[in-house]
Amino acid sequence: MLGHSFASMIMDIVKESNAKRLVIDSLTAIYEKFDNQTDMRAFVFELLSSLSHMECTTLFISEILPYQHRYSISGIEEFMVDGIIYLSDYESKNNLERTLQIIKMRGAKHSRVKNAMLITEDGIVLTPIQSKQN
Repeated sequence: MLGHSFASMIMDIVKESNAKRLVIDSLTAIYEKFDNQTDMRAFVFELLSSLSHMECTTLFISEILPYQHRYSISGIEEFMVDGIIYLSDYESKNNLERTLQIIKMRGAKHSRVKNAMLITEDGIVLTPIQSKQN
């Protein structure tokens, strides 16, 4: 029942504020309140379905363990969402470099190239990693 009541609370706030964009940070912290994956999945499904009908673009921020070949905690969110933007890092010359990669963007052509990501005063600069290694 926690999932349903929490999803309802979020949807009520979105309705009252007429929000068109929502960021949930972090889905990982919310999942810690659930007893099992079945309830977690039901929560995500209910929330995504309702927010989609409300035409509210939603970003879920989720932490995953490094070096796993999945993009979500339970392994099911990646099939339910329209897009996945994967932020990571790698070591280069004894320095951790940030990366950004679009894994999935339903309905849109996109590159799957991993990019080095530099955050500057002027914004975010992306450089394909392959070109940096040549």
